[in-house]
This record gives sequence, C-alpha cells and structure tokens, in this order.
Amino acid sequence: MKKYKHTAIVGIFDRFHEGHKFVIKEAFKNGETVHMLFLNTGDKFTHPDKTIDLVESFDKRQKAVKEFVDGLGEGDRIKYYGQKEWIGLPPVFGWSILRDCEELSCVQCMDDKPSYTPFVEAISYIRTHAYRVSPLVMIWIKVIKDENGNKVSSSKLRLAEEQCRVFNAR
Repeated sequence: MKKYKHTAIVGIFDRFHEGHKFVIKEAFKNGETVHMLFLNTGDKFTHPDKTIDLVESFDKRQKAVKEFVDGLGEGDRIKYYGQKEWIGLPPVFGWSILRDCEELSCVQCMDDKPSYTPFVEAISYIRTHAYRVSPLVMIWIKVIKDENGNKVSSSKLRLAEEQCRVFNAR
C-alpha cells in the first residue's frame, strides 16, 4: 500500500464514535502527515437530516478528536483546520488551505462515494489547473456497523438523543 505524504480527513466529528476512530486510524496508515478538516456545522449540505441545531460545539468535537489522536501517540503527525480557516468558503474552495500539499489523498467512507464524486472531481481540477499540483487521490474505506449491522453515524446518534430528550420531557 502506497503511503502518501499528505492525507486529509474531512468531517464534522460530532458525537465522536467508532466510525470516526476507524477513519482516523486509516488516515495514519495512508499518510505521513494527516490534515483534519472540520466542516462548518452551519452548512445545510452536511445536515440534510435537519439535525443541525443538535451538533456539539466545535471545541467539544475538536477536543474529542485530539484526545483520541494523542492516545494513539500520533499527535505530532496531524494538523487541525477548524472553522476559522474555512469560514465563508464553499467546501470545494476550503481545500485551498491544502494547495501546497503534493501527493494529497483523502480517506472517506464508501457510503459517501456518490455524493463526494463531483466534489472530488472539482477539487482535483482546481488542484491540477489552478495550483499546478497533483490531483486529489481518494481512499475509500468500509463503513463501520453497529451490533445490529447498521451504519454507525452521528446523525443517528443526534436523532436518538433528541427523541430521548423529548420522551423524558413528557
């Protein structure tokens, strides 16, 4: 397996769970330096399920990720990019913060492939034509499932928490 100089992970990382841990471990397997890009939680594209108001704060999400990465002993191999770096940028242009990274790969779950393909093509086009660097290489990984065989997802966790809150308020 080729090891890239730079590997990116993109996500919200809300309700930090086993799926997030798996993606992070895969990124360290595939890249010398890992770039963690936290998505802006105000983006309707990232929350089609209407759970946007239930997302944990950026500080809480970043703290959970940093604690996990530090526990792996990989803190010196990761760079974090939060909402300050992305603010006001459409997701495709937010990638410009990695414009100087040659050999850039991105680890993403297979379930996201249909929605990410046009996004990846746009990023690759910008990288090769505007920045004159190599295209983005995608590394598609399996989806982590729970004990019932269902995809582990932050959206499901947020919805379950909201349903419990509503039920307990009765």
